[in-house]
Amino acid sequence: MLKFNWLEICVDMVTDYVNGFSTLDDKKRFTDINAHGLALIDYLSDNNYTSPHKLVPFYTYFADGFRAISIYAKSLELIKQCVRIIDEHSDKVEISEKIWAYFIYAKIAGYTDDYEAARFYLMKILSIYETESFDMFMYYEMLFNVYMSFANVAKNEFEFEEAHEFLQSASELSEKLNDTFKINIVHIDIERAEIHLKDEELDKVLPLIERACTRLSIIEINDSNIGEFASLYSDIGYTYGQLKMWDKALEYMLKCYELEKTLFNENHQQLSATFHNLGYTYEGLGEYDKSIEYYKKALIYRGDKNDVEAESTYECLAVVLQKRGFYAEALKCFEKSKEISDKNGTTNEVIFIELANLFDVMGEKAKAEEYGTEARKIIATTPESERIEYDELVDWINS
Repeated sequence: MLKFNWLEICVDMVTDYVNGFSTLDDKKRFTDINAHGLALIDYLSDNNYTSPHKLVPFYTYFADGFRAISIYAKSLELIKQCVRIIDEHSDKVEISEKIWAYFIYAKIAGYTDDYEAARFYLMKILSIYETESFDMFMYYEMLFNVYMSFANVAKNEFEFEEAHEFLQSASELSEKLNDTFKINIVHIDIERAEIHLKDEELDKVLPLIERACTRLSIIEINDSNIGEFASLYSDIGYTYGQLKMWDKALEYMLKCYELEKTLFNENHQQLSATFHNLGYTYEGLGEYDKSIEYYKKALIYRGDKNDVEAESTYECLAVVLQKRGFYAEALKCFEKSKEISDKNGTTNEVIFIELANLFDVMGEKAKAEEYGTEARKIIATTPESERIEYDELVDWINS
């Protein structure tokens, strides 16, 4: 009689779930698939599965899946479990699986502003590369991604010189990646532009973005790069928006949207970020009704989550509703944004000033003063080197 190791069959089933990720067309189905796959993994873990190292790629896939739908707490929980397995069974885990897990950990850490952890796991990848032999193309491809991730971390830590150094390393390496060289240098141009933007070197931003657009225009869009094109168009549109070049921002945001519609249907949660960005762009153009429309579309997918993206969309929607004179609805959105930030411990002085402004225009002076006082208390506790005074913040918010 044949004997089947049904635990191994369960692992194979998890693989099938993972391979189904790209075909999912809405958040509920995506979450359901994750739930089934994780139930299998949890069962194996609870029943002393004798080959836990085989679960490393699945923990990694699922962690990245939850990151993709912005459920960062679950994503972080899974990747930490994955790394624990790697630490306990290091000699049995494939090197490529270690590298991928560390890279996903660094990505998740970056999304959650834990730049120390992001650096730590990117450095672990570099240390592996120094001691192991690899297929050179795979080596260069991952190393390029590591340098780009390091540049992004350094940018967010305001270490601009270091960020440019990592981009230079990425640029030199990209020449060895013949198949992806043209699109890689577009990524580098955009990242350089974003660094200069954050460093307030605005005169250096536009030439880089225009060069990125020119370089992108000579690359053919195909099935293998359409998602990457959509992401690049979004980044370009965002940067034009930061330069207050709203017509150009809208042009590229709509290009992003058109490509994403060929990848996902209108109910796909992936479109939430694009809807938010279109809301932001139409706000910049002064087309407030269209802005409200797209922010509300984004909330179809973000509204039931308690994360920074939902918080941001509620806040942005509230600002536009206030501009249109819909004060009661604006207040509900501001309060929802504050509720989420309170839960996450991210509440800052800006939301209090926005509420103070709203109550002021509503004629509720006592409430306006109450929230203004709270904002000043937070400002007073901010280190002087990082502090922006109340009146400056009011001017910035109203600009």
